[in-house]
Amino acid sequence: MLLFTSSLRAPLRSNNLDQQLDFLPQELTIYEIIATIFIFVWRQLLYIIGLRSDNSIKTTITGDEQYILPKLELLAPFRISRTDLKRFEEAVSTTENHDLLDDPAQICLFLSALSEPAMLLLLSHPDCPIRPLGSVNVRNRFELSTSAVLSCRKLLELQTCEVHARLLPETRKVKRGLEIDIQVDIIDLTGGTEHKVFQQTFTMLQFMRFKTRSMAIPQVDLYTADTAWLKDVAGTTNFQMSLVSPRAWAAICKDYNPIHISKLAARLFDFPSVIAHGNHALAIALASYHNTSRKHSIDFKRITIEVQFRRPIVLPTNKGLRLKSKQDSADAERFWIVQGEKICVVASVEGL
Repeated sequence: MLLFTSSLRAPLRSNNLDQQLDFLPQELTIYEIIATIFIFVWRQLLYIIGLRSDNSIKTTITGDEQYILPKLELLAPFRISRTDLKRFEEAVSTTENHDLLDDPAQICLFLSALSEPAMLLLLSHPDCPIRPLGSVNVRNRFELSTSAVLSCRKLLELQTCEVHARLLPETRKVKRGLEIDIQVDIIDLTGGTEHKVFQQTFTMLQFMRFKTRSMAIPQVDLYTADTAWLKDVAGTTNFQMSLVSPRAWAAICKDYNPIHISKLAARLFDFPSVIAHGNHALAIALASYHNTSRKHSIDFKRITIEVQFRRPIVLPTNKGLRLKSKQDSADAERFWIVQGEKICVVASVEGL
């Protein structure tokens, strides 16, 4: 169903809930990505005219709504090329001399971008209950282990890896809809044993209307929404993103959602202009911050990043963006990306 022009991508046309792919997800061509976007649009149109319903993932128990998701999985080979590294450096590097490849936080964001196509392919499956054009990525969590990875350059040596994407069964009913998690793992198979190098969890908010009035759980909020106290936070770094910045990031993660690429498309979705990729903004912000405020180190055992997307970052940022930072402890920091007087992205980095 998805990539109907290539026999190489034939497994994605089937209705099997577990997919074993024989190609690298990041090898998707622009034509195949366009085909994927058309599927997303078609699925949304079916929902709008009533031929596809969210009821397909719902069962009723004791008068309340409980959402049961299909066991949807995707497994594919994974490799990193020097071209991938070059694209990431071009998308993130700032004007100062900064070696991104030795920054553990950037390794997390690089691996997230490079493995994100597996998540997009999972979303394109006919049985996936998430409507990409009727949902939004509200939160991500990354965890990187160093037992197999000491630097981004070291990743080039990992030629026997797999990427595993799966829909997690648990859902959370929140005010505006349903939160659904997609977990994507990068697994090193060197020596015939499996070792999880990297794990990320994408949390998608599927907008829905509920028939019952049962209490929805509050949405996860990493930190207070009040911005007044941020004026007293000493650590502030300014950075900018241009109107075409998202194209460089899309070349890595294959997220060519029109709101990131076209002003016209963004306005059709009620945005004043092109919207930045949240992870891209965080990567540029951290690169700018590390250049001016601190030294980073690869001497760590594990790093965990939690990031929450509160508001879209509208491009271009002619007046610049601000990264506010606060040291929580010896191995943890908090970050806030602010546009104007509003918090757009909140992040917590532990393990540096």
